[in-house]
Amino acid sequence: MGHVLVVGSSNTDLVCRAPRIPRVGETIHGSTFHVFAGGKGANQAVAAARAGARVTFVGAVGDDDFGRQRVDELRGEGISVDAVRTVGGAPSGVALITVDDAGENSIVIITGANAQIRADDARNAITASGHDVLSLTLEIPYAVVAASVAASIGRGRTVLNAAPYDPRLAELVNALDVLIVNEIEAGQHLGYDITIANAIDGAQSIVRTGPRAVVITLGKDGAVLATETGAAHFPAPIVHAIDTTGAGDAFCGVFCAWLGAGEPITAATRAGVVAGALAVQVAGAQPSLPSRQAILQAMG
Repeated sequence: MGHVLVVGSSNTDLVCRAPRIPRVGETIHGSTFHVFAGGKGANQAVAAARAGARVTFVGAVGDDDFGRQRVDELRGEGISVDAVRTVGGAPSGVALITVDDAGENSIVIITGANAQIRADDARNAITASGHDVLSLTLEIPYAVVAASVAASIGRGRTVLNAAPYDPRLAELVNALDVLIVNEIEAGQHLGYDITIANAIDGAQSIVRTGPRAVVITLGKDGAVLATETGAAHFPAPIVHAIDTTGAGDAFCGVFCAWLGAGEPITAATRAGVVAGALAVQVAGAQPSLPSRQAILQAMG
């Protein structure tokens, strides 16, 4: 497999389960509480590593127990953490997550030390790593993402998962090899709601603005892929969802691992869809991320 370089966030997920997501001003009883490793960048790094890629992670954590635990866990997955910086005076990132009985979630992110990721650290890793794929999200400072995109031109493929959405995305798309968004983010970018009925048209519209390829993930409906030469829908296997928290990151990490190994983008999309379907059947973000063997078995 190839080398995936991830510049991104590392969080600790504080997860409670409840029958439903409470309304504004409402207090309800939950059923369970768990602490999981998380953060979109770290999740995608772990997903890529479990899918067989060699992975380097660039990020920042606080000088606290959460930060040390997260770095140790990444190292335990075989991920290079030499470029993870420990920041004094800032807490490690935290995500407060509520998961309902249908497996849907609401998330509040406390950025913490993730806001201290430095553009120079990212640029240095990008120019020195010899990576096949650079994986980015918008859960870290925009300036770091923009600097990473600029530094990666001519060095492997650049994949941006534009989550959470930032309207400045329009400044970056022309330099991207692949843009990955869910239907909400795609709708925010395009200015109209995206559904399975118009997702291919939406993805093709974004491709015309610059990125070489666009993936719109559609949850239980799989994903659509659009390139300069065509578009297709990749349905997801029918499964019973327990927790959707890590599904998008499972897709992105596995997609990057497949792409880094030289697989066609269509194969990478199919593998990502299968990985997402496997992930929703397990509680917790990183605990849900499947192994390469599980993905291949599910792909048949």
